[in-house]
Amino acid sequence: MTAGQRATRIACGLGLLVTIDAARTRAGCTSVEDQARFQRAVRDTLVCAARRLRSPEQTDCVAAVPPACGVVELDQIVELVGGMPASFPAMPDQARCQVASYRGVRRYLARRIRERRRGIRSQRLSGRAIRLHKHCAIAAVDTPSGPLPRFGGRCSTAGNGPAAVLPTTRLERCLRPAMENIVNRLLEIPAVAPNVVVIVTDDQNYEGIELMPNVQELARQGVRFTKAFTTTPICGPARAGLLTGQHPSRHGVLSNVWEPSPGTVAWAAAELEGRSTLATWFQSAGYRTAHIGKYLNGYFTRSPFIPKGWDDWRVFVDDNGNFFGYQLNDNGIVRSFGSGPDDYSTDVLSTMVLDFLTEHASTPFLLMFTPYAPHAPSLPAPRHKGTLASLDRWRPPSWDEDISDKANWLRFFAFPPEDLLANDANVTNERESLLAVDEAAAEISARLEDLGLTDNTVVVFTSDHGFLRGEHRWIGKQVPYQEAIAIPLTIRYPLRYEAGTTYDGIALNIDIAPTLARLAGIHPDHAIDGRSLTDLIDGADDWRKDFFAQHFIGGFIVPPWDLYSDGRYKYVRNPDDIDELYDLVADPFELTNIAQLAENRELLQNLSAKLDRMLAP
Repeated sequence: MTAGQRATRIACGLGLLVTIDAARTRAGCTSVEDQARFQRAVRDTLVCAARRLRSPEQTDCVAAVPPACGVVELDQIVELVGGMPASFPAMPDQARCQVASYRGVRRYLARRIRERRRGIRSQRLSGRAIRLHKHCAIAAVDTPSGPLPRFGGRCSTAGNGPAAVLPTTRLERCLRPAMENIVNRLLEIPAVAPNVVVIVTDDQNYEGIELMPNVQELARQGVRFTKAFTTTPICGPARAGLLTGQHPSRHGVLSNVWEPSPGTVAWAAAELEGRSTLATWFQSAGYRTAHIGKYLNGYFTRSPFIPKGWDDWRVFVDDNGNFFGYQLNDNGIVRSFGSGPDDYSTDVLSTMVLDFLTEHASTPFLLMFTPYAPHAPSLPAPRHKGTLASLDRWRPPSWDEDISDKANWLRFFAFPPEDLLANDANVTNERESLLAVDEAAAEISARLEDLGLTDNTVVVFTSDHGFLRGEHRWIGKQVPYQEAIAIPLTIRYPLRYEAGTTYDGIALNIDIAPTLARLAGIHPDHAIDGRSLTDLIDGADDWRKDFFAQHFIGGFIVPPWDLYSDGRYKYVRNPDDIDELYDLVADPFELTNIAQLAENRELLQNLSAKLDRMLAP
């Protein structure tokens, strides 16, 4: 190769001269020879970098030339780990950490290339190569330079944050998926089909996440949607929407129980029987599917029947009171559980979840984990009883408010003050019941990490809908207020999404199914009303600016309603009752219904017309 066919390139941050082919192509390194040359170039480049940290004046270290197919990838590796650079004489702690990152990345790359060539999904062995926490100090106080070197690329935020609060495991969990993506591009192979874990709580009030540190950490490791809502705030229809990606008017589950024809009663579980769902899509794509926990209301009328699409089925037979003294359909065999500490349902279910993860670590899987907590009557695990009793009583501004401007039905059925006060004990139980769910989330994350599956597993945390604890003088759900329709929603997928990002675009429960399908490269086989949240994350200009939600009558005292919201205003249409209109910016707790004000007549008409257009078939 002549000098004219070569160009010199400075590897940023390392100060190394790397000679590369100026006329390279962008083909992957598919041959074993090219892969070996690439690994030698990476090794030499990082070894030279480490020597320069020890002796900054050293200039005679020469790195092997990478193959043309790996030049871009080498640059990406250099950008990731070569950000400061530090030096042992000036910054020994930072330099030691920098060398550890060089060594870890080099070893990870060598191991992971071998694993991917052999078709190994797990990073169980290769992931152990990057262990910065054994070599990188964490300062007690923030300093201008900090005890950690500055990393680049997608890890720049993780490596440059305040030293006092930066765990090195966050850097490990950034470098590892970044390197996995480099391996995918280098070998010119598709990413490993992602595993999916969906955790769905039951009736979770918006306060709940604040009491769940492990779920908060899950959110910090992923992306969080700050304006997420259910399209109908009642268990059966909401869960059916999550499974199908459809509005209730399309999937047909209008309530937990209703009369579809004179003299007959149908349940949510019966309506979805034999239908296309998230489970059938993933099973058809070769995934192992499991549902562990609560399914749909009325399943007791179908058990021990197992719905279409599920390979592993461990589901409550009954709907209510499933903390102790419950039955599970365990893959066609009904098992009964008692009232001992070891029978606590969240713990029993989480053990089944962990066993499933271990058993199916080598194959792609879809796992739905749906504990009963914090559904009333809430019961905490015995170990958690009384641990949150000292927390302040639940008293948001809307608690026991003046509801004289609300719909007539609410004023008639509103809970009296003595019932609101009596509910304080159940609020404590709700809070404490979520602690076992939080522990389960931590155990799931730990098991995925141990199995080498963290980076390639999509973990979703959400709830079917919200719950009121005395707001607007109501205890329960089904109502059109924010406390009932707002849901927590976070997604962790390290291979694709950077940690710690929040999105304030409107997200809906019916977006979860198409999102998971998109991430897995699966195409649903029925019409979808939701939209993949990947579009929102990727910055789509046409992401929704408004949405509608509904409640349908079905054996409950809350009459039907429809609502339209654009984030600023929320319009609630109550048939045969007064309309409601709230300015959510000026009045986030919906204390004042401004629908009756003359100056809002035109606004009300516009919002009503928008709702009509959304409800049109």
